[in-house]
Amino acid sequence: MGSTNVLENLSEDDINLLMQLGIIPEQQAGISKQQDYADALRGTKQPRGMEVGPGGIYVGASPLEHIASAMQRAEGMSQTADLQGRSNELLDKETKGRKRFLEILLRQRQAQDPGAEDTLGY
Repeated sequence: MGSTNVLENLSEDDINLLMQLGIIPEQQAGISKQQDYADALRGTKQPRGMEVGPGGIYVGASPLEHIASAMQRAEGMSQTADLQGRSNELLDKETKGRKRFLEILLRQRQAQDPGAEDTLGY
């Protein structure tokens, strides 16, 4: 009969992959916070002019205000695209890690009971 210690037969790569599973939720939370900021940038409103003085003279927004507003929205869109890519990478890591964890459990089960089915009973 094989060893009962699952970690005994793991490669360093397997151990690192499984350890990364533990920090993925924290990384996802960080991405979520950054996404909130990117959403706020994308939602930057167009500058508006205002009425000034006793006669209520309308003064349009500065061209620099329009440029700054457009740049904030563009930065928000750029950050959103970057964050989506990072989020997809984390999802891939999580999927690979979970799949590898199940493979390890199956291998351990088969080592303990060579006649066991090739499933975990699901």
